[in-house]
This record gives sequence, structure tokens and C-alpha cells, in this order.
Amino acid sequence: MAFISIPTFAIATYLRIVQAGAIKLEFYGNLLPILGSAVDLVRSDLTDMIGLYVPAFDRAAFLDFSVDLIKNSEAYAPVVSITHMFKSTVDAVTPGFDVFDFPLSANAISFIYYGIPSQMSRIDRDFYQSDQFNVYGEYFVIFGGWLSLPIFALVAYIFQKVYSKIKGDTLFQLIVWRFFVLSTFMLWLTSFGTDWIIVATVQNFCIFWIWVYLIKKRYLLS
Repeated sequence: MAFISIPTFAIATYLRIVQAGAIKLEFYGNLLPILGSAVDLVRSDLTDMIGLYVPAFDRAAFLDFSVDLIKNSEAYAPVVSITHMFKSTVDAVTPGFDVFDFPLSANAISFIYYGIPSQMSRIDRDFYQSDQFNVYGEYFVIFGGWLSLPIFALVAYIFQKVYSKIKGDTLFQLIVWRFFVLSTFMLWLTSFGTDWIIVATVQNFCIFWIWVYLIKKRYLLS
């Protein structure tokens, strides 16, 4: 799994660009060179491979994002804030139009470290960059340092209570809704921002509810 992670990550990233319509998919012109680079990686010596895997493991841990947020909390405060996240959440859930024209915090934070403050409060459809916060870094910025720890513990406790209180008419429903809570918990723990979590949770809830209803109607009540 570790050995194939680098080439598959490169290919997956390339395909995301294709799906976004940024470039045209050409096997020989674009995809084949990426596959060739993967083969070269396997053939490279141990020193080169270790050098390539260092950033990969950094990316897997994502703790560097928390460290950056904590260290530069004052700089990120305008974006990682309740006010910004409220406006970005409204814009993310309004269909076909924007009220405040605010990007999600995970999309706006790059304008701070790239030094483009004028872009922080405007959705830029020509540039897309999303950064993971992790709940540790996000809460440190929002709640001003050590106050984030009791807030973090309280939210974790709420997740635990909700999970333990879930009931379902059938074992299938119980499993589905417990999975929904656990997946939301993971979204929160590896946070891309509370606004991102709210939008994703609403979308996932609607999808889960529709599928549970259809499956229940088709298989459990017939």
C-alpha cells in the first residue's frame, strides 16, 4: 500500500484536474508520462525513494496544518472565524446564487499565506485551493488558544452521547445512522472548517435519509 501510494496519488490528482475541466484527457500526452514516472520511482535507489516519501507521510499526517494554524493564529483569524464561516456557509447552501460572496474558510486561507488579502472575502472561481485545518488548529484560532481544549472535549462528548442515543426501527437503520454520526465525527476531527462540515453534513444527511427511506420501502415493508 505504501509503495503504490505515490504513483496513485499523482494519477488521482491529475484526474481531478481533468474532471474539473482544466485540461483535456490525453492518454499518451498526459497520463502515460505520469505512469512512466511511477515506474521510474520503483526503479530509483533507496535514498531517492525516502526523499519522495517524506512529503507523502507529511501529507498523510496533516499535523503540519494544525501547527501552522496555531503558530500563525493571528494571521488566520480573519478567515478562521465564526463570522466568516457563517457567511461562507450561507453562500455554500444557497442554490444558484450567493448572498455574501464568501468562500469556505478552507478555500480562503490560502490567500493569506500567498499574500493576497483582497481575495479572502470573494469567491474566486478561477482559483481553487483547499487546506485542511484539523479541529485542533481550527479551534485554537476560533477560541483564542487554550480555551479550545474544553470546547474540543465538549463537542467530542456530544458526539459520544448522540452516537449512544441513536435508535432505529431495524438493525440496518441503526447501523446506517451510527455510520453517519461516525463519518461526521471524522469530518470534524480532520476538519476543513466548521462551515465545510455543516455543508457536508447537511448533504450527507439528505442522501442517507433518501436511501434509507427507499430501501426501507422496497425491502422492509413489502
